[in-house]
Amino acid sequence: MSLLGGDLTTVARVQQWVPDVTTQSQPLLQQLIQRCTALIYNKLNRSRIYSQNFIRYFDGVGTGQLVLPDWPVTSIQTLQVGFCVVSPSIITSGSLSFSAPNTAWGYTFPPWLGNLPGDPAVVQFRNGFFFIGAQNVVVNYTAGYLVSSEPQTVPLSAPYVVTTNQFQGIQSHDDGVVYATGGLLSPVATITTGGQYLAPVDANPGVYSFGLSDAGKSLFISYSFIPADLEEACIQMVAERYSYRSRVGQLGKSLGGQETMRYLRGGGRPDEFYYGLPPEVVELIQPYISVIPPATGGPV
Repeated sequence: MSLLGGDLTTVARVQQWVPDVTTQSQPLLQQLIQRCTALIYNKLNRSRIYSQNFIRYFDGVGTGQLVLPDWPVTSIQTLQVGFCVVSPSIITSGSLSFSAPNTAWGYTFPPWLGNLPGDPAVVQFRNGFFFIGAQNVVVNYTAGYLVSSEPQTVPLSAPYVVTTNQFQGIQSHDDGVVYATGGLLSPVATITTGGQYLAPVDANPGVYSFGLSDAGKSLFISYSFIPADLEEACIQMVAERYSYRSRVGQLGKSLGGQETMRYLRGGGRPDEFYYGLPPEVVELIQPYISVIPPATGGPV
């Protein structure tokens, strides 16, 4: 796979930890990245963490709140209860007394503010409730780690390249580029005119290329990213598995009776949830683990 496919890191970034990797060993590293990524996601109990659209069905249980299982939530497109489409609740401005508050009908939710690891979003039904029924609540929403509308400017001279900031982790997905004055740019394989760009690739995460026609233009770039903690966990796991090839099944070694080497692998007893993960990896991923039950098949 690749960052676009959901991997948590790249071969080039793992090689910074394992500098003695040969060209012949790079396919092995890519294989380990895929497998360690899958293992981490299994422990996280979450979908791939880049920004994506979800449509979830819930059982209404008569409450006024609903917890969405995918997070962080950046927007809700639609919310439906039975045959009724519920609109966002908007409290109008104006001079209102304490005895006559504005009782707007609809849903509200706290949008993600960019903190890591983020929190599950609780949808509040204002002046209503999710009435009892089987799979009668449908929510269409966008969730994932997203930097939205980061301001950038294309250089005036060649090369017309822009690199996103990636303050909280490496970019994994391109989620669109627009002009600051309005208008959507198109991702292409080859730039032939203005309004086009080359999206980043794994070799250069976050690097966008533009054409001469867009020199000096101000842009807003949106992109998904991998939290640095999760990438670090994946890199450490890959490095450990790669070095384990030279000591398969070996828990310790004595050198001439003068020096003893022992290797620490795994996180405890086989009945523990984190069994098989090095303790330093457990510490990195633990804040990102989801304990919310899945939407389909039961109330949340």
